[in-house]
Amino acid sequence: MKAGLALNDVPVMLSGMASSSIGMLELPYARLPVGLDGAGLAVHRVGRFGIISGVCSNDDVMRGEETKIVGCNGMIERSAVEQWLLLPGTHPKHIVVKGGQVTGLKTYMTGEIFDLLSKQSVLAASVCGVGKLEENKDAFARGLQAGISGDLLHELFMVRTNQLLYQQAPEQNHFYLSGVLIGSELAGLVDCAGVHLVTGPAHRALYALACELLHIPVMTIIDADEALIRGNGCC
Repeated sequence: MKAGLALNDVPVMLSGMASSSIGMLELPYARLPVGLDGAGLAVHRVGRFGIISGVCSNDDVMRGEETKIVGCNGMIERSAVEQWLLLPGTHPKHIVVKGGQVTGLKTYMTGEIFDLLSKQSVLAASVCGVGKLEENKDAFARGLQAGISGDLLHELFMVRTNQLLYQQAPEQNHFYLSGVLIGSELAGLVDCAGVHLVTGPAHRALYALACELLHIPVMTIIDADEALIRGNGCC
């Protein structure tokens, strides 16, 4: 009992790693395509708990993001033309939607690679996490352009040479490194018609600016937490 309301019979929906081999109950991935309305996802009931399966393509997987995607149903225009959902995070997802169906996905290691490089690599001493985006836009923009060049491994080492040869401050290098990785991630979207950005506050400003600087139109910005709540309620 909380706030005078009995919660014993309230259904609870679980997604993400809850349906993995190290979660509550392992469920097989639903195969693409699946409906943007959730049709095709597997939901296993255990008492008042509903456990939602992940989704796979022929060569990629996700667990958890599928509920955010379902939550976007009704928030983006239904179209016979391919649309892209961009979900930033530790492992960002680029999702293709067409005709009310989720038809493709790609996972990127952007967030995890940034964490590893900035904390455990030779670049760590050249990077500082203290700083504001608005004060480091130029460094971020240079990183983006370096990232889309296709020479990623060389451009990453530039974080160190920026410090050694050009006395670039660690907080500038933080945003340069972020720009290099996000630029590499978004390179495949540069010629697309536009994206729907599904994100929380931690990544919203970075990805919105990246899309602006790379001339990738942002059709809508959808709050990821709201999409998650809506999606779990629809499954």
